[in-house]
Amino acid sequence: MSLFRQIISVILLIEFIVFSAMIFDQFQTQQRQIRERLLSDAKDSATTLGLSIATIAQMQEAQGHIAAMVDAVFDSGYYRRIVVEGMSGEVMYQKENPEKVYHVPQWFVDAVALEETMAQSLIMAGWQQYATLYVYNHNGHAYVQLWSSLQSLMRGFLLFFLGSAAALYLLLRLMLRPLGGLKRQAEAIMRAEFLLSEALPYTTELREVSLTMNAMVTRVKETFRRESEALARERMLRCFDAEFQIANKSHFMNRLGAHLSRQDDASYGLIILVEWVDVTELKDHYGYHRYAEFMATLISALQTMMQGYGDEAFVARFDTATLALMLPGRERVVQEEQIAQEIEQLCVQNVETHFRRQCVHCRFAIGLSRYSAHMERSTVMSHADFALLEAKAEECSGYRIYVPHDVFETLLSCGRERWVQVIEEAIGSQELELTLQRCMDPSKTPFHDELSANVFTPEGERLDEAFFVPIAHYAHRMGAIDRYLLECAAKHPSETGMAINLFAQSLEDAEMLRLLEAYAHPRRKKPRVDIEINSRTLLAHPEVSNRFVASIRKMGYRFGIDHFYFTPEGLLLIETLLPQNGLSLRD
Repeated sequence: MSLFRQIISVILLIEFIVFSAMIFDQFQTQQRQIRERLLSDAKDSATTLGLSIATIAQMQEAQGHIAAMVDAVFDSGYYRRIVVEGMSGEVMYQKENPEKVYHVPQWFVDAVALEETMAQSLIMAGWQQYATLYVYNHNGHAYVQLWSSLQSLMRGFLLFFLGSAAALYLLLRLMLRPLGGLKRQAEAIMRAEFLLSEALPYTTELREVSLTMNAMVTRVKETFRRESEALARERMLRCFDAEFQIANKSHFMNRLGAHLSRQDDASYGLIILVEWVDVTELKDHYGYHRYAEFMATLISALQTMMQGYGDEAFVARFDTATLALMLPGRERVVQEEQIAQEIEQLCVQNVETHFRRQCVHCRFAIGLSRYSAHMERSTVMSHADFALLEAKAEECSGYRIYVPHDVFETLLSCGRERWVQVIEEAIGSQELELTLQRCMDPSKTPFHDELSANVFTPEGERLDEAFFVPIAHYAHRMGAIDRYLLECAAKHPSETGMAINLFAQSLEDAEMLRLLEAYAHPRRKKPRVDIEINSRTLLAHPEVSNRFVASIRKMGYRFGIDHFYFTPEGLLLIETLLPQNGLSLRD
């Protein structure tokens, strides 16, 4: 309830109580006066009528004269009953009126309930007592008078109450008008407007409040100005990378959300993530200053390339090692392969130019994904992130374009942390599905069965290597999967032999070497498992691969190169790793 309503309600309630008490007191006074007047009238009538009857008490036919005199007095209508009673108690004459009261509500009669007034007079005949006269007044006239008086009091009270309420309303409106100004000032502050009250109230308290409010508005206005300037500077810092003066992740995501909601050509396009895989080693090897110069040169080159794809294409920096590019437009979708190759070539050129062909720790990964108006922002970025992880899982620099996976599209939209959680839970509970792929030699004779693993989501959906290998590589869990496959292959050999394909993380895994040595016990004629390694892994880690291959050859394992091609690099790899026989070749 507002202050105005509270004040007027309290005052009107007090008025109502006071005037009700006044009306009640006035009504009680009138009721007492009327009762006294009735009693006085009854006594006067009894005395007068008694004297009149006494003068004729000794006359002949006195009974008839008494009746005539009583009737004359009774007909005035002010009496309910007049009784002349003899000395022995017999009724000599009486006259009565009904008790009905006209023009007065019955509830009023019941509520007031006036006492019956009675006066008596002794009638003398000479020196002897002749009779006793009883006069009872009729209360009907008293009820009529009281009812009329109450109506007059109520009308006066109602008129006065309404008049005082109207006067009070106007007075309070005038007195509390400054509060409305204070309310408008507060509402204006909420709209970032600052109003000063020029007309000050006459009431001392309200005048002080108004002055205080004006001072507060002035202070808030100044504070708002300073905060707005600070917010503008902060927004500039939040939306742009301070080191390289380009858009940052926050600005990139806002722009992407704006494009997805526009429902036009800009709502379709490509998102590209470029990440330097070994950025820590790169900075340690060449120094941060040289790395910063390289990044500035690369960003400048990418911005120049973006200018050829429209005004809305731009480059952003997500973190120290990751850049993001947005290329809006439907036509960019069909150019994704060309754009990926162009960015890859640009990165290679900048590495060779800046580091003078010393490409140590300069491996990069590029992930591309499409976006369209019906997609969520998180889904778009999850697709690009997964494509980036696929590229990072490779042993050399390159790019990957996201290919829709209907089976686990829901899982993809959950982001990296959920992906890693699913892989961790599957490995921890060993809920992996094992599959065998039979390998044939050139004579079409079974050579061995290659063992691989698949992961299941909590919903029971099967995730093949195309999904979980990049995630496991990112989570550094490939070594755990390889050890699990080795244990399964050693415990459940096939008739033609089993083989597992190891990833780079297993080459320096001491636990893996321990298991290999345990399954190559000297008392056994030969190990039950063949070991294969991808040719790209061998080329990317020559020193580690040499040590690992030498170790397992001593243990008696057969070793093969997976995805081998007869190229100068492939022949050099054979010469370096396998100077002896025993190589298994599989395309």
